Amino acid sequence: MVSEEIVKAEPALQQQDAPSVDETLTADNSDKVDLAIVFHLSTDIKPAEIKRYFVPLVTAIVEKAQIDSGNVRIALINYAKRARTKFNLAKYRTSAEVIKEIQSIDGGDRAKKSSGGSAFNEVRTDIFTSKGGDRPDAPNAVILITDDKNSDDQEQFVQEAEALKRAGVKIITVGMESANVDELRAVSSDPAVKNAIFAKTYVTAFSSDVVEQVRNTLAGLQERRAPPGRPEPEPERPTTGAPVSILDLRNEANADIVFAVHIDPSKRRPDFDILKSFIQSLIAGADVDNGRVRFGFVNGDKPPIFYLNRYTTNEEINRALAPISKNNFRLSRFDLTGTLRRIRTEVFQSQAGDRENVANAVILITDTNSGQDYSKINEEKTRLAQQGIQVYTLGVGLSDKGELETIASSDRNVFSFSDYNELQRFGSALRNEIRALNTRRPPPDVGEFSDNHILC
Repeated sequence: MVSEEIVKAEPALQQQDAPSVDETLTADNSDKVDLAIVFHLSTDIKPAEIKRYFVPLVTAIVEKAQIDSGNVRIALINYAKRARTKFNLAKYRTSAEVIKEIQSIDGGDRAKKSSGGSAFNEVRTDIFTSKGGDRPDAPNAVILITDDKNSDDQEQFVQEAEALKRAGVKIITVGMESANVDELRAVSSDPAVKNAIFAKTYVTAFSSDVVEQVRNTLAGLQERRAPPGRPEPEPERPTTGAPVSILDLRNEANADIVFAVHIDPSKRRPDFDILKSFIQSLIAGADVDNGRVRFGFVNGDKPPIFYLNRYTTNEEINRALAPISKNNFRLSRFDLTGTLRRIRTEVFQSQAGDRENVANAVILITDTNSGQDYSKINEEKTRLAQQGIQVYTLGVGLSDKGELETIASSDRNVFSFSDYNELQRFGSALRNEIRALNTRRPPPDVGEFSDNHILC
């Protein structure tokens, strides 16, 4: 429990008679925690982006928290020039109630000015108090999320952070867009390399990587663990033979690769022909003949056109692709999560040709957004990552690249083109990211797509 004394009177903090948390019990190792989530949204973020990216981010951070059991209490504070408590630690006792309130965050919570010092002061003097629902036997933690630099008194921001930290409060910061890196590192708990988390954009902030980094800073945000003295349950094993470890495809000569393609039925036949030739050129550079590389091909959420073990030579795959035409792609609706689920559960399986200790990759090519819920897309991305499957996304003519950025395994795996003609200049870029596409000797004649020599 944090003292209600002001920062300058902090020496009195050390002399309180109130019960204190066991010194061995911290937010790092305790299932029990009182957590204040503090956030600032600038006017740069659009209301639609709040609902699409920010709300799902905060929801994902707390969705596994042990709220219903009573271990975790959560408060939510929005700050501008002044802080405003949406609800304190005493308000809600169920996960459903907390998430419902988080989902009410909207454009009205945006502000031009931000005072991190005011926010931390609100947490220290109103939230981490008995009246605010703070418990003497629960460690305290703050997660501050912002998309902008602090616009108010910087000294107050740091002083209030230090007051919280000296009182035993752990501070985690999540910055994105225009957030100031040095500023957030200065107020985060040590080590800042772990507790100050950054993402380039709103889209990348709502990713499994960022969510897991935040969850891993606090024991209470993770799945409930076995009680002390009892063995941990066996983790759920993947339902595939794919390696769980992530292999760097830039270095791996062996790979199992699946193409997932969606092309809008309204597109012209020449567009499809360019797309097919592009895929053929990539496959032509991979050493299928000697077993280094295997390929699968999926059209939306329909049954795969072929599995990883269907063809064992480059010539066989080329013959299989030759008769495929635009008529095979008649689905106007793009089921992104269904497509990836099918790949994960049906194609990357040992019986379908997936190999142990071989890198797995999905090359997703689409000219249509699915419009699906980003939390569902992120869930499927997490499951793919758990099986060691890396995703590369290629978007054609998409004004909104949010889905591509969300499902891709990293920022460098996202590629965008204004039209299909641009694919002709792209082969070398993808070959640089996936070494297995550079393994065939001698380099084949790939016509207009041979924009770079194919190298081993």
